[in-house]
Order: sequence, then structure tokens, then C-alpha cells
Amino acid sequence: MGHETRAASLAAEAYVYGAPLVRGLETVGLLTQDGLGSLPATAFNHFAHADPATGWPGDEGTLCSLAHLDLSEGPLVLQVPPSGPRYAVYQFVDAWTNDFAYAGLRAGGADGGSWLLAPPGWEGQVPGSVREVIEAPTAVATLVVRYGCALADAEDVAAVRERAGRARAAPAHRAGPGARRAPRRRSARRARPAVLGAAAGVGG
Repeated sequence: MGHETRAASLAAEAYVYGAPLVRGLETVGLLTQDGLGSLPATAFNHFAHADPATGWPGDEGTLCSLAHLDLSEGPLVLQVPPSGPRYAVYQFVDAWTNDFAYAGLRAGGADGGSWLLAPPGWEGQVPGSVREVIEAPTAVATLVVRYGCALADAEDVAAVRERAGRARAAPAHRAGPGARRAPRRRSARRARPAVLGAAAGVGG
């Protein structure tokens, strides 16, 4: 393979590898600054709620909320209200747009509770109320929340909005009562920069 052909091949692979990260962070910027679709502009670590009249693509029968999470200053404690028998899913997405964790009705989270979302490599004290530690592969993550909802029923929409409005993502600056060392955490899929390393002449 000639030098130019190899360089072009590596450039193409690097683009394919890096494009999800660039596009993912562009989406973060859109929501936090301008809004996205039916979601209004919303600061980091706060939830934006979709308009049930327009919904969210592919979310027929559910009402979506979304929060971009900034873990650069440390972990966040996510407080989730009980969902009861209503369908609910909390989907965690890293900056590369990979899903790395779920909570909700089908993942043992129907009773609600608190999860600690930690940045990569974090070690520290965990509040006693936290049921599980989830380590994010990247310092910026997105939380997508979907509740089953009869979108044409104003009362059901109001009930879902009230429930979704009780979800909170707050900094875990202090461990609080019953603090303990971080337990075994849910593993997160990590990005492997092999292609970028090869393109830069790093690694084997």
C-alpha cells in the first residue's frame, strides 16, 4: 500500500471513529444553548421535557425528557422517583453516543432511588442512600428518560410530567450520612483510541 493510500485510509478511519464524538458534542451544545426540536434550551445537569404535541422522534407512546450531564467537577447523584407499573427507562449515553447503562422498570428501578454517576476513574465516598455506582466512560454524558404515556390524554400527560419533574441530578460534593467507599460499580464500555493513535503515529 502506497504512502498516500495508507494516509487516506487512516484519515477515513479516524473520521469514522471521531465523527460520533464531534456530532454528540454538537448536540450537547445545541440543547444547552439553543434547544433541540421540542426540547427547550436547558443548562447542564437539568432536565428538558419534550412537548407532547410534537414528541420526540421514535417515541410514540412515551414522553421524553433529556439532560446533558457534566461530570468534569465530580460525580452526580441522580434521584429517580418510583415509576410503579408505568413503563419507564433511564438511558445513559456517553459522549461517543454509546449506551453504557440503564435504569427503570425493566432494570430493577421501578421503586426509584438514587444512583451515583461517576466520571472515569473516580474513587471516593458514596452517600449511604445511593443504591448503585455507575461509572461513565466520558466526562460528558446524556441521560434520556422515557415514560409510557397516552399523549392524547391531558391527565396522563400531566401525571407523567409531575413524575418526570421529580427527577434530579445534583453534585455529590459531600458524602453525607452513612458514607461508604465506592462499591463495585456497573462496568461501562470505554472508547478505544486505537485508530486515532495509529493515525498520529502512536502505539504499535
